[in-house]
Amino acid sequence: MATDKKDYMAAEKVKNLQAQGYSERDAILVSMKNTKKEQKKSSGAMVSSDSNGDPHPYGLTLSLEDDSLTKLGIDTLPKVGATVEVRGRAKVESVSQNESGTSGVSRSVRLQITDMCLEDANEDSEGDDEDDDEDEEAGE
Repeated sequence: MATDKKDYMAAEKVKNLQAQGYSERDAILVSMKNTKKEQKKSSGAMVSSDSNGDPHPYGLTLSLEDDSLTKLGIDTLPKVGATVEVRGRAKVESVSQNESGTSGVSRSVRLQITDMCLEDANEDSEGDDEDDDEDEEAGE
């Protein structure tokens, strides 16, 4: 039944965003958190979790300084651990694809964020991390 509720909530989210002029793609948020299997598999520091135990890949951190926070209208800083929603547009700065005999094909895309906004995350998204943890424990 939980899956049915998630499907219903996702469908409602898509419907609401489409009513606001957004595409279905805007409604799909993909967790970038590495599973335990991915953390064990990756051996390079550029792909693995950082030394603080963060399960997210290196390079996915945005750092917003005072000027950027002012542009975004952030007067009061959020609390550490709070969840915010980030929406943005980015320009593709470079693309690369290399192939080697030992490691196979590796690809990369470097994006420069050109436009963005931050919003308080709604309560529905907070439960998503719990589902990810359950998937990891099940070995998925």
